[in-house]
Formats: sequence, structure tokens, C-alpha cells
Amino acid sequence: MEPAGPSQYQSDADKCVVTANRGILRGREIRVICQILKDKPLKMWTRSDVEPLASALAGRVAVDGRSAEDRAGALLLDDLSENQEEFAKSNACPLPQLSSVGNSGLLWRFGHDEAGKAAALHWIGTLQALHPGLVCTVFRCSTPCTRY
Repeated sequence: MEPAGPSQYQSDADKCVVTANRGILRGREIRVICQILKDKPLKMWTRSDVEPLASALAGRVAVDGRSAEDRAGALLLDDLSENQEEFAKSNACPLPQLSSVGNSGLLWRFGHDEAGKAAALHWIGTLQALHPGLVCTVFRCSTPCTRY
């Protein structure tokens, strides 16, 4: 997979205009990118270092780590999640907007800011009003989920 370039960002480079990609990204496709970031101290990361990974993840809701070939990349991405979040916060990088995971309609992803949290809680309230007793879980992270 060839990651998309910076053209997916608007001129201010602070707002991603990529649409959701319901396909699961194979871990092997980001292994090298993740290894490069892991080998570099967070304080040395630049936007150009992070851009290939951001482009590969743009619009994605999940990374496949189920096969041996995909597991290494998925595990590296999981290892980078705290650094990614810290980098995004300190550099005003865009975080994902609402998108459905797969075609199930059972797992949703919202923006990682307070507005995203409020939207997630509103969505859960609506679902629970329609289906009393429904249990919902909220994960607050800026990276896609990983399937093993």
C-alpha cells in the first residue's frame, strides 16, 4: 500500500478531509513506518515523520493483526499509541471523526476531543433510550482498534 500524500489535508494542514475507509488496514502495511517512529525519540518526531502513518491510518477504523504477517505492524502501532496521542495534542494534529467499524453498526468511533466525547455520550443515550438495558462501552483513544 502506498500511503496517501499531504494532498488529503486542507491548506492549513490542520483538518483532514479524508472520508472513512471501512476496510481494515493490514498491519504489514504500516510495520516499517511504525518501526521508524518507534526507533526515534518522541521529542525528535516532526510532522513529516508522522505524516506517512497518519496517511495510512486516515479514515481507517481498524488495523488487522490476526495473521503472523500483520501482527508485527499491529503490535508496533499499539506500542506507539501513547506517543501518537501526545504528538497529536502538542502539534494540533487532526484526530479521527465519527466512523463505523466494519459493516456491523456495532462499534462507532468519534472525535477524541470533548465534543467527540459529548457526541458519543449523546449517541449512547439515544441507543439506550431505544433499547433499555443496552450496555455500551466507550474507549477514549486516538488510534484505530486492532484485531487479533
